[in-house]
Amino acid sequence: MIRFKNVHKTFGTGDNQVCAVQGIDLEIPVGQLCGIMGPSGSGKSTLLHIAAGLVDADQGSVSIGARDVSRMTAEELTLMRRREVGVVFQFFNLLPYLDARENVELPLLLDAVNTDERRNRTTKALEMVGLLHRATHRPPQMSGGEMQRVAIARALVISPRLVLADEPTGNLDSAAGRQIISLLRDINDSTGVTMLVVTHDPVWAANCDRVVRLVDGLVSEDTYLKPRDSGDGETNGRPAVAENSGKNGGKAATALQ
Repeated sequence: MIRFKNVHKTFGTGDNQVCAVQGIDLEIPVGQLCGIMGPSGSGKSTLLHIAAGLVDADQGSVSIGARDVSRMTAEELTLMRRREVGVVFQFFNLLPYLDARENVELPLLLDAVNTDERRNRTTKALEMVGLLHRATHRPPQMSGGEMQRVAIARALVISPRLVLADEPTGNLDSAAGRQIISLLRDINDSTGVTMLVVTHDPVWAANCDRVVRLVDGLVSEDTYLKPRDSGDGETNGRPAVAENSGKNGGKAATALQ
């Protein structure tokens, strides 16, 4: 679904040069909820921004499906984010003078979707995040958790094949953050949309199918978590054990209960 191949990114020059991402190879299959964790400065957000086409890689490639993001024009990247890839930011990025419904339907409006379809898809997206009753409220009238739910609805309204979330709980209190974690987990389970979530929050580790830990722009650990029991013995292509791989390539697998 999404593949990073030998991705490098450096910021600055000379003595001020910072190697944010150093040769990352990573593949995330369709339907997986993958958490990207690590300390500040480890390259988490840079990697996600490269995937979204918001930052150019210096070397390597990123593919979403059969499309090479690194070879797309600025216009193609804009259309990709408008039609295929939903992006959720830590600080919501809502327009304060628009109400919840208007913020959610904005990508559809920009894409010239007709009025009836916009209304129906926006209503469904707000229902999915439990905020239809707040549809006419503007961001200043909402809590942080509610604003993040609106931002998630805006990402979902385009029926994306991929959702990229950059610290979606980083600007929330612990209670609201747990609600957002649960919401994204439920959406992944119910829709099968692939999700890549950058976070500092260790609670995510118990709610992801997989957790990739970055340190100094490198993959330090890659852990697959045991999937929830679907009741039919199926794992939906997800490993039934936790598999850790570090920089040295060594692996150890243990069941997680």
